[in-house]
Amino acid sequence: MEIQIVPDFEPEIENSITETLITVAEEIDHKKTDKNDTFFSDEQGKSFFLIKIITFLVIFLMVVIGAIIMYLNYSVPYQINKAKEHGTDYIIVIMSGNFLQRGTPAVYDKWTRTRMALSCGADLVIELPAILATASAQYFARGGVSILDKLGCVDTISFGCESDDITMIQTLSSYLSEEPEEYKVKIQKHLREGNSFPKAREFALTECLSPNAAAFASSPNNILALEYCIALLERGSSI
Repeated sequence: MEIQIVPDFEPEIENSITETLITVAEEIDHKKTDKNDTFFSDEQGKSFFLIKIITFLVIFLMVVIGAIIMYLNYSVPYQINKAKEHGTDYIIVIMSGNFLQRGTPAVYDKWTRTRMALSCGADLVIELPAILATASAQYFARGGVSILDKLGCVDTISFGCESDDITMIQTLSSYLSEEPEEYKVKIQKHLREGNSFPKAREFALTECLSPNAAAFASSPNNILALEYCIALLERGSSI
């Protein structure tokens, strides 16, 4: 069994994880090759089976919220506390590393900001790779959602935005995910006229839906909110 560690851990953490995983791998390989081992041959085997069942039930009943953040400020404790008010058991934070979405370096390094996030109530902090953390909203959101979805234990996603209009978020994200033909024709028309993509989308949404929808989709954090939901729809995620 091969053990491979994703780079960019602190050395002492990486060594600890490596040693633990190697030990577990060796034990698994040993179990696989031990032909005399029968799972239900003794009370120890039955006890182990019972523990596995209980562990599965505990994990199944847990509520895990994934929060995606770019940086740490006064809003992060608020976001985490709000998530805990909804009865979550654990909070996993996906956070930019040393560089933020606009490509600028963070004031505090990622290790300091990780400790800050943990002190604010997060249970686990996972770094969003720099290539995604510094990308456009679409790829930033897809990266964060992909990580949370692949963990297989996240029930709910938490993010910040300028509006709390859930209906508008759901309606717009569904519309933009489907990209009806009328919308695609109009956005291409406005792009050919020399408009930037955000402006072309604003004009197209105004014409296809409403000025309110276009205004909603023009605010920076609302844009990210929509992209998170679009990414969930595209993945067919259960989150």
